[in-house]
Amino acid sequence: MRGRARVALVAAVGATAATLALTGCSEGMGGPTGSGEVSISDDGVTQAYLLVEGGADRLEIIADADDGTLVDVAGTDTNKPPSSESIDVDADVDEALAVRADGGTIEVHVSPTSSWTIEIEAGTDTFVADFTDATLDRLAIKNGSSDATIMLAAPDAVVPIEQTAGFSSLTLDVESGTPVRWTTSAGAGEVDFFGDVTEGAAAGIELTSESFDESQPYIDLRSSAGLGKLTVTDE
Repeated sequence: MRGRARVALVAAVGATAATLALTGCSEGMGGPTGSGEVSISDDGVTQAYLLVEGGADRLEIIADADDGTLVDVAGTDTNKPPSSESIDVDADVDEALAVRADGGTIEVHVSPTSSWTIEIEAGTDTFVADFTDATLDRLAIKNGSSDATIMLAAPDAVVPIEQTAGFSSLTLDVESGTPVRWTTSAGAGEVDFFGDVTEGAAAGIELTSESFDESQPYIDLRSSAGLGKLTVTDE
């Protein structure tokens, strides 16, 4: 059978060295199983970047990591244990990390005390992002999914959500009263925008919530690839 693998990236204030320890094993004929741990030392991360590569049946990114932990990754029924590494990016962040997924269910728990820029290059059947208790600076989804749900708190600034790959179904669930704008260059089969339903939304359409004010913080959902169904709700 295939087992469970974990990768933990732990922020240890005051330490200066980065250490890497990996262990693995295999069991039976069902595929590899293993465990790993990555410890990255820093002086406290306030701005972070996360890239998820590869593919997974289900990918969850939840801002609920334990105190002192920047990122914790767990894989279940994967082809290979998830892996992680520090990367260089053209962004003003304190830490940039890449996680690689290979099948199964991947749970990525990130620090709720950091502000996050996240890019998803992994293809998934199901994608869930829960930032109801944390700050999301930007989310870019560059590979498709059958079903995706994004849950967000009220923003302190404009938060771009960039959908550049096709989705069968995408749900954006925001805190009550959160301003939202949706623009598309590809259209959607059905749109439920805070209870107002549009069938066959054409490319070039723009929808805004009642509380939307371009001079104030809002969620800016931009779709440049097709959608079967879009649901935007604050319930």
